[in-house]
Amino acid sequence: SSYFILAGGTALYVHRKNPDGMCGQGESRQEMHEVIREHSVAAGLAVKEQGLENDLLSRLADDERIPFTLHELEGMIGNYQDFTGRAAEQTLEFLDAFVTPILKKYRNQIGGVDASLKV
Repeated sequence: SSYFILAGGTALYVHRKNPDGMCGQGESRQEMHEVIREHSVAAGLAVKEQGLENDLLSRLADDERIPFTLHELEGMIGNYQDFTGRAAEQTLEFLDAFVTPILKKYRNQIGGVDASLKV
Protein backbone atom coordinates (compact mmCIF):
# COMPACT_ATOMS: atom_id res chain seq x y z
CA SER A 1 0.00 0.00 0.00
CA SER A 2 1.02 3.59 -0.49
CA TYR A 3 0.94 4.13 3.26
CA PHE A 4 4.26 2.35 3.65
CA ILE A 5 5.89 4.55 1.06
CA LEU A 6 4.34 7.70 2.50
CA ALA A 7 5.15 6.99 6.11
CA GLY A 8 8.48 8.75 5.80
CA GLY A 9 6.60 11.82 4.71
CA THR A 10 5.04 12.05 8.16
CA ALA A 11 8.49 12.33 9.71
CA LEU A 12 9.39 14.97 7.15
CA TYR A 13 6.16 16.81 7.92
CA VAL A 14 7.12 16.88 11.60
CA HIS A 15 10.43 18.42 10.62
CA ARG A 16 8.90 20.95 8.20
CA LYS A 17 6.29 21.99 10.72
CA ASN A 18 9.04 22.58 13.28
CA PRO A 19 12.29 23.61 11.55
CA ASP A 20 14.29 23.03 14.72
CA GLY A 21 13.69 19.31 14.07
CA MET A 22 11.52 18.81 17.12
CA CYS A 23 7.80 18.24 17.19
CA GLY A 24 5.52 19.61 19.88
CA GLN A 25 6.25 16.80 22.33
CA GLY A 26 10.03 17.00 21.94
CA GLU A 27 10.57 14.07 19.58
CA SER A 28 13.19 14.50 16.93
CA ARG A 29 12.68 13.74 13.27
CA GLN A 30 14.91 10.66 13.72
CA GLU A 31 12.78 9.40 16.63
CA MET A 32 9.60 9.93 14.61
CA HIS A 33 11.10 8.02 11.70
CA GLU A 34 11.91 5.08 13.98
CA VAL A 35 8.39 5.00 15.44
CA ILE A 36 6.92 5.12 11.94
CA ARG A 37 9.25 2.33 10.84
CA GLU A 38 8.18 0.14 13.77
CA HIS A 39 4.52 0.56 12.91
CA SER A 40 5.12 0.21 9.16
CA VAL A 41 6.79 -3.16 9.68
CA ALA A 42 4.03 -4.37 12.02
CA ALA A 43 1.24 -3.18 9.73
CA GLY A 44 2.99 -4.69 6.72
CA LEU A 45 3.27 -8.07 8.39
CA ALA A 46 -0.41 -7.97 9.35
CA VAL A 47 -1.34 -7.28 5.72
CA LYS A 48 1.01 -9.86 4.21
CA GLU A 49 0.72 -12.68 6.73
CA GLN A 50 -2.82 -12.30 8.04
CA GLY A 51 -4.56 -10.65 5.09
CA LEU A 52 -5.70 -7.75 7.26
CA GLU A 53 -6.39 -4.23 6.05
CA ASN A 54 -3.58 -1.73 6.25
CA ASP A 55 -4.03 0.04 9.58
CA LEU A 56 -0.76 1.97 9.68
CA LEU A 57 -2.35 5.36 10.22
CA SER A 58 -4.51 4.04 13.06
CA ARG A 59 -1.46 2.47 14.68
CA LEU A 60 0.40 5.76 14.43
CA ALA A 61 -2.52 7.80 15.77
CA ASP A 62 -2.85 5.43 18.74
CA ASP A 63 0.84 5.73 19.62
CA GLU A 64 1.40 8.38 22.28
CA ARG A 65 4.80 9.18 20.73
CA ILE A 66 3.09 10.49 17.57
CA PRO A 67 1.75 14.01 18.14
CA PHE A 68 -0.95 13.76 15.47
CA THR A 69 -4.53 12.52 15.39
CA LEU A 70 -5.78 10.06 12.79
CA HIS A 71 -7.49 12.93 10.99
CA GLU A 72 -4.25 14.95 10.91
CA LEU A 73 -2.29 11.96 9.61
CA GLU A 74 -4.86 11.35 6.89
CA GLY A 75 -4.59 15.01 5.92
CA MET A 76 -0.81 14.76 5.64
CA ILE A 77 -0.99 11.99 3.08
CA GLY A 78 -4.23 13.00 1.41
CA ASN A 79 -2.55 14.21 -1.76
CA TYR A 80 -0.32 11.38 -2.94
CA GLN A 81 1.10 13.58 -5.68
CA ASP A 82 2.97 15.54 -3.02
CA PHE A 83 5.12 12.48 -2.42
CA THR A 84 5.92 11.41 -5.97
CA GLY A 85 8.18 14.26 -7.01
CA ARG A 86 9.14 13.89 -10.66
CA ALA A 87 8.37 10.16 -10.82
CA ALA A 88 5.66 10.50 -13.49
CA GLU A 89 7.80 12.76 -15.68
CA GLN A 90 10.88 10.57 -15.20
CA THR A 91 8.90 7.49 -16.17
CA LEU A 92 7.71 9.12 -19.37
CA GLU A 93 11.23 10.37 -20.14
CA PHE A 94 12.62 6.86 -19.64
CA LEU A 95 9.95 5.33 -21.86
CA ASP A 96 10.59 7.90 -24.58
CA ALA A 97 14.38 7.56 -24.40
CA PHE A 98 14.77 3.79 -24.02
CA VAL A 99 11.60 1.75 -24.44
CA THR A 100 9.94 3.47 -27.39
CA PRO A 101 13.02 3.22 -29.64
CA ILE A 102 13.30 -0.52 -28.96
CA LEU A 103 9.61 -1.06 -29.59
CA LYS A 104 9.85 0.86 -32.85
CA LYS A 105 12.95 -1.09 -33.92
CA TYR A 106 11.23 -4.42 -33.34
CA ARG A 107 7.64 -3.45 -34.19
CA ASN A 108 7.51 -5.93 -37.07
CA GLN A 109 8.44 -8.78 -34.72
CA ILE A 110 6.01 -7.71 -32.04
CA GLY A 111 3.05 -8.17 -34.34
CA GLY A 112 -0.37 -7.47 -32.92
CA VAL A 113 0.75 -7.19 -29.30
CA ASP A 114 -0.45 -4.03 -27.64
CA ALA A 115 2.72 -2.73 -25.97
CA SER A 116 1.27 0.60 -24.86
CA LEU A 117 1.79 1.74 -21.32
CA LYS A 118 -0.34 4.26 -19.47
CA VAL A 119 1.17 6.00 -16.48
